[in-house]
Formats: sequence, structure tokens, C-alpha cells
Amino acid sequence: MELLGQFYNFNHMRKLSRGILFLILLEGTFVLKSFSQNYSIVLLKKEVRRSKTEAEKATAYWKLSRDYVRVRYDSALWYGTEAVRIARKNNIPEALAWGLLYTANVYQQQGNLRLCFANIEEARNLFCKLKISNPEWAEIYTVFGASFYAANDNDSSLHYFIKAKELADIQQVNPLIGIGHVYMRTGLYDTAILFYKKAYALSKDEKSKARAFASAGQAFKEINKLDTAVYLLKKGRLLSGKIGTWILTEHINRALAEVYLNLYDMQEAKKFALEAIKISESVGSAQNQANGYNILAKIAFEDGNYGECIKQSERAREIGKKEKLEYVIANACFNLFKTSLVMGNMAEATKYENQFKSANEAESEKENGESVIHYQIRYGALKKQKENFELKNTQLKNEAVISRQQTVTVVIGGALLIAVLTAIFMYRMYILNNRNAETLKKKNGEIEKQNTLIANALKDREAAQAILVHSEKMASLGQLMAGIAHELNNPITFISAGALALKSNLSEIKEHFHSSNKDSEARIDNKSADENGKLGDEFWQENEGLIKAVLVGAERTTKIVNSLRTFSYEAPDGLQLADLIECLEATLIMLQSEIKNRIEISKDYRPIPLVECNIGEIGQVFMNIISNAVQAIIDKGNITIATGLTIDKHTVFISIRDSGIGIPEHIINRIFDPFFTTKPIGKGTGLGLSISYKLIEKHHGSIEVHSSLDKGTEFIIKIPVKKVSD
Repeated sequence: MELLGQFYNFNHMRKLSRGILFLILLEGTFVLKSFSQNYSIVLLKKEVRRSKTEAEKATAYWKLSRDYVRVRYDSALWYGTEAVRIARKNNIPEALAWGLLYTANVYQQQGNLRLCFANIEEARNLFCKLKISNPEWAEIYTVFGASFYAANDNDSSLHYFIKAKELADIQQVNPLIGIGHVYMRTGLYDTAILFYKKAYALSKDEKSKARAFASAGQAFKEINKLDTAVYLLKKGRLLSGKIGTWILTEHINRALAEVYLNLYDMQEAKKFALEAIKISESVGSAQNQANGYNILAKIAFEDGNYGECIKQSERAREIGKKEKLEYVIANACFNLFKTSLVMGNMAEATKYENQFKSANEAESEKENGESVIHYQIRYGALKKQKENFELKNTQLKNEAVISRQQTVTVVIGGALLIAVLTAIFMYRMYILNNRNAETLKKKNGEIEKQNTLIANALKDREAAQAILVHSEKMASLGQLMAGIAHELNNPITFISAGALALKSNLSEIKEHFHSSNKDSEARIDNKSADENGKLGDEFWQENEGLIKAVLVGAERTTKIVNSLRTFSYEAPDGLQLADLIECLEATLIMLQSEIKNRIEISKDYRPIPLVECNIGEIGQVFMNIISNAVQAIIDKGNITIATGLTIDKHTVFISIRDSGIGIPEHIINRIFDPFFTTKPIGKGTGLGLSISYKLIEKHHGSIEVHSSLDKGTEFIIKIPVKKVSD
């Protein structure tokens, strides 16, 4: 007996843990989906905050009531009531009419038909005095049709739905779905399905498609095509959950629970019933919550869990009494009646039978004939079952003596059964433990494989990152060398041209010298002597100019070489005290070919101390940012470079501001992302700014960016004077 008790506790705890886990997952799923609220509701709430007049506020409130009616009843009722209050106070007839209409719609959904029709009557009188378009009348008639449908007035409901269909535009599918509902209630399921198909074909949004799927699923459930019903209901549930129409999702979940109950899949039925109850609690629908409890009671009854059936039925009955929902009370009492009957508790069965009759009679004024007949048929069958139980109870009393004589035999048989069950349990536990050990071993092996794969992936990622950094550096160096080649070409041209000219002049001097020796005794008149003197002066002035050109070219070449040395030098340990102004000047010389005759460079160099850094990496940052500034200027413009110390005197800043096209606001947060570029394909790798950001971050500095379209962009680089220890 002790082992059997342990086995029972083990199974009980396992089921309990599964149930708790399911509820946690259900709660998490609902909370996550609740964040995806309908976008139109968000816009309308903004409209309420921005409204300047009472008329604008009342209009926003009735629209919120309209949108919330499929999301949350209490919110829909609050906004509708506020719209009515503001409209009455300020004499706004149009907002009052729409507020009354959608408040009536909420009352209809909650089952309060008295207030529903009171509001509808007042709204109808107001609409008749207003100038209303045909699509708006279609919307009004759709609400009227739904209200009469809730009151079981099928003729009036069908009348208004047909009028709505005639006045609606092609995209309004609600009247078609309403017509399908009326035909389904009257048993014309094939006709109802045709209207649902037509509604789906005309649907232009996911909400309408979800309603069409859900309605068609209900119709196929009624004609007992359960597999098709499950498929359609799940399609509707997926769409309604995606767009956040929770009340529709709750209806679909209840329908799925009933379908799976008919399929005798109690686990799935219970899952959807619990989810329906969870949603109905969140959206404030006591009526739907009670319906969910009644479905749970049916599931528990079919599963043989009579205690759970009684518990859920009592929950539903309490809500029915509180909300005055007689059909809910009737359903709950019907479940309690069945359960008491099966358990052989005749006194309780009689009590719930009387309560069922009372609730059913109160509801009969609202129920159509088919529903009443349905209840009467089921009640008659159970009443017959009750008479059979009473007859059987009499027989059991007569057989009591025989039962006592068989007690000893039963006890012995029970003991043997317990022994067999204990042996079976021990054997199953042994097999289960072996399976668990093997499963755990396999899981550990899989985890080790996953860890190995992750480690390899991390190594591959680091290698790829190093390659990308190296590739970008090589691209920068290629650009650098192209600038150097271009800049060196001009001074070298000066030197070459000057040297050639000097060579030619020296040849002329040599020839003139020899000629002078041969003709030294010749007679030279005064005029030719004067001309020779002038020729000599011009000749030497030209040579002096050529020599200066050669010297200028050599000096420029020296500057470029020194700039290259400054730009590319890197200390053996990577760090050195560097003059960042000198580094900026070297970068500008490297980019001179792209800057000259097009871009004016303004410099505001305030004194800054030497900075401990990797001069090669900082130079690469300057090259990337200034290159981007040059490329951002389409025709002509200016670049301003400023340096200075921050207030704490421990950090230097370098500001690089251009007058280019600027960066759009929607992408400014992405410019430091790897591979992000706004340049055409083949013109940029998208790594320059990303690598610059990493290099400055490596130096424990920061980069700020400020930009306006067509006004330019400013990058502010901040670097500590002394490198912080890693």
C-alpha cells in the first residue's frame, strides 16, 4: 500500500508540474502578445492627447470604443461612455450617436440586451437627423443586426445585415459574416458556409480573414466535419493572435476546446479552454469566463474527473448568478446534475435538476426554439438515466447481503492485485531509470558537441574580424599610397623640368664659351654688345628661377615624405607620445589631391599636450573621417578642424566638421555598424567608421556625431591624454 501511495504521489506531482508549466507558458505568451496592441488604438490615444476641442476628444473616444470592442470590453465600454458623456454635455449630436452605437455594441457582447437596445433606439433617432453616408449606414446596420442576433430575433437580424450588405462597399465583410451566422443558427449550414467563403474572398485585412476562418470553422463543427473545423479555427486563431484581437481569439479557443472535446482529445481541449479563460479574464468578460469554466467542467466530466467537474461548474454558476446570466446558470446546473447522477447522489441531482429547470425557464424568453428543444432532449435523456439509477439503487440494496459475503474474497483479490501492481510498478521504474540514464548521457554528448561547435564558431568569427580589419586597413593604405603618388608627381615634375632646362642652358653656355674664344678678336659694334649684355642678364635670371623651382619641388617632396613617415610610424610596443595636430596635418597632406581647388580647410588648433596612443591607428581614424567629409561635399565647400582640451584637462578632443550633404536621421544610429554604407555598390565597404569606432574605443575614447541634412556633419573624437590600463 505504501508503494502504491508513492506511485500515486509521483504521478500526481508530475501532472501538477506539467499543469504549472503550461500556465506559466500561457501567461508569458499572452503578456508578450499584449504588447503588440492594434496600431490604430495607439494613434487614437495620441489623437486624444492632441485634441484641442471637446468635439475632437469625443470623436476620438467613440473610435477607441469601436476598436477596443474586439480587444477589451471594459476599455471599450469606458471610452464609449466617455464619448456619450462629453457629447451630451457639449451638444455634439454626431459624436453622441456614434458613442451610443458602440456602447450598445459592448452591452450586446456582454449580454446586457436591455441597455443595448435602449442605446440603439436613441442612436437610431439621432442618425436619422444627421447626414450619414452609405458605408456609415452599413456599419450602423451591422451593429443593429448583431444586436438583434444576440436577442434571437433572426428575422430582424437578417433584415439589417442584408441592408448593410446592400449599402456597404466591397471591402466590408461584416454583413456577410452576420448573414452566415443567421443561416447557421437556423440550420442552413451549407448556405452559411457559402457566405463565409464570400466574406473571406472579399477580405482585405487580417482581422476580416480571421473572423471568416473562425465562422467557417464553427459551421463545420456543427455539421461534424471536425478535422476541417480544427484547420479553419487554427488559421483564424493564428491571424487573430497576430493582430491582437483577443476577444475573437477567446471565442476561437472555446470553439477549439469544444471540437477537441468531440474528438475525445481531452488534453488539447483543456489547453484551449484554459487559454480562453485566461484571455476572458484579461479583457474583462465575465460571461466568456463563465462559458470557459462550463467547457472545463464538460471536459472533466468526459475525462471521469467528477470533482474537477463540480469545481468548474460551481465557478461558472457563481459568475452566472453575479452577472444574471441565466443560460450560464442553466449550463452549470446541467453539468452538476449529470455529475451527481453518475456519482449516485440522488439528492444533489434532484436539487440541480430543479435549479436547471428554473434557469432554463428564465432563459427561454431569450433562447430560440431549437436551443430549448436541444436542452429538453438532453434533459429527458438524463431524466431517464436518473430513473435507471434509482432502479439500480434498489437492486443494490437487495444485493447488499451478497456483497458482504463477498467482502473477504474481494480483500484477498485486492491484496493480490496490489502485489501485482507493485511488481509492475517496480519493473517500470527500473526501465524508466535506465531510459533516463541513457537519455541524460545522450544529452550530455549533444551539449559537448554544441560547446565544441560554439567554440569553433567563435574562433572563426575572431579570424574573420581580424581579416576584415586588415582588409579595411589595406584599403586605407591603398588610398594613402595613391595620394602620395599623385602628390609626389608634381614636385618630381618640377625637379625633372628644371634639371632639363639647366642642362640645355649649360649646353648653350658651353657653345657660347667656345664661340667666344674663336671670335674674341672679331669686331663687335655697340648695338650687338648691348644686346649681348641684355641676353646675359635674362639668361642668368632664368637659371635662378629654375634653381628655385628645383628647390621648391625638393622641399615639397621632403614634406610629403616626412608626413608619410609621421602617418605610418608605429612604436615597437604600439604606444607612443604623439602630436595629434601633426598627425592631422600629415593626413591633410595625404588627401591634398582630393582637397585642393575644391574644399577650403579651416583650422582652429588650440594647444593640446602629447597623447599616449598608437599613432598608426589614430592616423587611420583621421584618414577615414576626413575622407568621408571630403566625399560628403559634392561640389565645393569647407571642412573645419578644431582641437582642444576638455574641462577636466585629462582628455583631448578633435572636431571635424564639413558642409556636406549630411546624414538622414533614420540611419544616423547605424553608421558605425559593420558593412553599413550609403555609397553605391563597389564604392565603399561599410567598414571605415566601424573600425574607427573600435580603434577609438580601444584607446578608451569616444566618437560623437551630429548631423543635419544639407547642412553638414560633425564628428567629435575624444581621447584620454594618458592611456587607461586595460
